[in-house]
Amino acid sequence: VGEYSMLFLILMAVMSTGSAEIIAVASIVIYDVYQTYICPFRQDHQDGQCILCGRFLRQQKEDEGQTEVCSCPSAEGCEACNEDTLARAQSKNVVKPHYTCKAHGAFKEYQEHLLNYKNWCIVLCTFFSIPLCLFCWAVNLNLAWTYYFTGILISSSVVPIAMSILWARATSTGVISGVIGGAAVGMGSWLYYASTFEGGLSAATFVKNTGEEMPMLTGNILALSLIHISEPTRRRGIAYA
Repeated sequence: VGEYSMLFLILMAVMSTGSAEIIAVASIVIYDVYQTYICPFRQDHQDGQCILCGRFLRQQKEDEGQTEVCSCPSAEGCEACNEDTLARAQSKNVVKPHYTCKAHGAFKEYQEHLLNYKNWCIVLCTFFSIPLCLFCWAVNLNLAWTYYFTGILISSSVVPIAMSILWARATSTGVISGVIGGAAVGMGSWLYYASTFEGGLSAATFVKNTGEEMPMLTGNILALSLIHISEPTRRRGIAYA
């Protein structure tokens, strides 16, 4: 009984972790990439503008009161939105009725399309993860190697992300160069150190040599500690990687 219980616990842990990672990847692809850069709701949207009508939320000083400000009603007290919600809740069809609210209907339809794309992206990511897992199993990659390599790959983004939140003078060029440059230096130092071991980076010894402690440690430290100088648009700020 104990063996089956432990097997059941391991299966639950692996499946819950895998599902969470797949959902996270799908959300990043749809909401952070597709919605932001590929197909936004408004192509010419600017800061300070209403996402629904495109008008500015407040009067602009340079226009001297000539700018038409947003007058969209709130979705919470919108009668048309309440009617749409009730109609969709009462509908027993697989395909729900379209939104009829003139103010919020188009944006809600857009959000619903994004949700459908996210669901399909989850399915695709699940199928794409199968050959990846089979590849890792075929080349004998263990969990420790995967964790250490992940550190080399993404640890260069820790300090730039922190600087983008905590330091007003950090520029986008400095942050991006810090992430990419730190990852490149970390990968290069890791592979160079691993090549000094017996067998080098040949196919027979690649996993063994790159999984040694010192190459992994060197790659993680250099990826985390590399410094890049950002472009001088904000008093020559420094972004760390």
